[in-house]
Amino acid sequence: MFSWNLIGHEAITTYLEAAIKNHKLAHAYLFCGAKQLGKKTLVKKFIQTILCYEQNYGAEQIPCGVCEHCLETAKNTHTDIFWLKKETDKKDITVEQIRELQNNLSLHSFFKSYKIGVIEEAENLNLASANALLKTLEEPSAKVILILITNKANQLPATIISRVQKIKLLPIAHKKIYDYLMATGKTREEAKILAHLSTGRPGRALSFLKIPEFWNSYQSQTKLFFSLLNNSKTNKIKFAANVLANKDITDKSKVILPLLNIWQILSRDLLLSKMNQNDKIINIAEQEKISLISQRYPLSKILAQQKQIEQTKIMLAMNVNPRLALENLLFKF
Repeated sequence: MFSWNLIGHEAITTYLEAAIKNHKLAHAYLFCGAKQLGKKTLVKKFIQTILCYEQNYGAEQIPCGVCEHCLETAKNTHTDIFWLKKETDKKDITVEQIRELQNNLSLHSFFKSYKIGVIEEAENLNLASANALLKTLEEPSAKVILILITNKANQLPATIISRVQKIKLLPIAHKKIYDYLMATGKTREEAKILAHLSTGRPGRALSFLKIPEFWNSYQSQTKLFFSLLNNSKTNKIKFAANVLANKDITDKSKVILPLLNIWQILSRDLLLSKMNQNDKIINIAEQEKISLISQRYPLSKILAQQKQIEQTKIMLAMNVNPRLALENLLFKF
C-alpha cells in the first residue's frame, strides 16, 4: 500500500507508516543527520503520505502522486503546509518568522486535514525564536504537526529536543546506492565509482547522477589537489589569489569550503593507502595515483596535511582572512 520510492531508510519509513495507519502521529518531529542523507526528501514523502492517506484511504498506492495533496506538496504550494528557514539577509531564524508560522498553523485547514509547519536548518533558531517556538511545542493543537530539519542537532536547545520525536538518518549501505545507480542505466564501473564517492549519502549520489556540473567540479578539484602536491610556493600563492579573485562573492570562505571538503577526502585516501587499507578508499577511480603518491609521502606529512585542512575549516569559521588561511594550508602540501 505504502510506496515512498526512497533510497534506503526502510526502518524509518516503516515506523512512520505505522504511526500514520494507527493514528498515532506525534505533534512534533526532528529529522536530523548529516548533509545529503535525504532528510528533506523524506519529510516531503512523509507529509504527502499523511495527507494522501487521509483523503485516499484504501488506495493501491500511497502517496498516490496524482491527488491534489501529493501534487501541491511536491510543488511546495500546498495551502496547509508552511515551510520556513533563515532568510538570506538575516543571521538567524527570527521571532517574527516563528510568530508568523504560529499564526498560519492556528488557522483552519483548507482541506479539513492536518496543518503542517516545516523549519529547515533549524540550527539557525536563536534563543528568542527557540523560546517562541516552545509555546507551539508545549501547547500542541489538534491536527497540527511541526517538523524540524537539521544537520546539526547538537546546536539545538535541549528544551526543543526534549519536546520533539527524534528521527535520526544514518548513511545508506553502499550496495543500496550501487543498486539504485545500476537501475538508472549506469555501467557497473560507473555505479561502483559513484557509490563509493557518495559515502552513504543518497543526495550526493543523485547530485553526481543528475547535475553534470557537480560531477565535473568534483573531477576538476581532484585534479587540482594532485597538481598542488609538491608544487612551488610561488604557484601555490598564485592559486590562492586566483581562487579568491571573484569579486561577486563577498563571503570568500564559501569558495574555499567545498575545496576543503573534497581535499579532506583525498587526503584521507592517501592515509588509508599508506596504511595498506585500500579497500576503504573512496576515490577508487584515482586509486593507482593515490597509491603512488602515498608511497612517496611520509606518514607524518599526510597527517600534518589532514590536521591543517581541519584547522583551516576552523579558521574560516572564526573569520580569519580566507587568503591567509588557504595559503597557510597549501604550504603543508
